[in-house]
Amino acid sequence: MNIWKDVFWFFMIVFVVLVLVVPFTGGVSLPGLMFLLASGISLISLYGYAYQLPIGSKAIATVIFGCSALLVLGGLMQSAYALITHWGMGAVWFTILVLAYMFLFLYPQYRYALKSDHIWQVVDKN
Repeated sequence: MNIWKDVFWFFMIVFVVLVLVVPFTGGVSLPGLMFLLASGISLISLYGYAYQLPIGSKAIATVIFGCSALLVLGGLMQSAYALITHWGMGAVWFTILVLAYMFLFLYPQYRYALKSDHIWQVVDKN
């Protein structure tokens, strides 16, 4: 599970950097604010999976996963658009990096919400 702890801390650092950059971007847009909010909430599931802790309930984790999946879908659509409109080796590498980033972002949330019943059984016993 150490790899998932590293993944959690990587995304935590990325989130903190994004929050710190917001005042210097010249304005806050609604989509940008929604992205930050969804990213911050997703850290709850990433933390829970990395440290094998039940946070909230399984239903909440499932909702967080669903919202994150929609966020990833938006990123996939943007990557596909960039790949189609700016075809070249740079766009291909960019798309591969985006896909890897999104997989690392979404996979632990999926495991936490839908495939980690042993974590949630601790809550059910109490």
